[in-house]
Amino acid sequence: SFNRRYAKSPTKLGKVSRKFASESLVSNKLLSKLFNSINRDLAFQRLSMNFQKIKDEIKLVKKIKNRNLRRKLGQNLKTVFLNQLKLMGNYSYRVLKRQEKVLQKSMVGMSYINLEIIKKLKRDFFNEPSEGAKIGNIKNLKRDSGQYLWDFNGEFWADELGDYVFSLKSSCG
Repeated sequence: SFNRRYAKSPTKLGKVSRKFASESLVSNKLLSKLFNSINRDLAFQRLSMNFQKIKDEIKLVKKIKNRNLRRKLGQNLKTVFLNQLKLMGNYSYRVLKRQEKVLQKSMVGMSYINLEIIKKLKRDFFNEPSEGAKIGNIKNLKRDSGQYLWDFNGEFWADELGDYVFSLKSSCG
């Protein structure tokens, strides 16, 4: 995947993130939205401003007449330039990784919803009674003789710490 491809090369990801601000490089709509989000992020904008200042400094150094000084400053600026790209890449990677986890969690949630829909369709097809009638029904509460039954606004529990239950009507059926 995209994250795996750029995980070991934050400098490349830094270049992609930086270029994406000026031109759309990714045909994938999701990645486009993620990169747009990264480029709007204040921390990333600061990294980009620093990157631009480094590029401006490199231009100034190229104008220096003293060859040894120009070479030394150029080497130092190249190191700073690459480190800044790496910082931008690492920042982008962390944001993309975090969003990947959010997407995975959303997919799992959608899978559970789909399973519930399929379960309801199966019950309807086979004319089976809905499980929703069992949940939240006071008749199905198992309690021993030492527990008190408290009732309040359709909610009930067998004691203060034990079996609190509230009646929730299923949205599926």
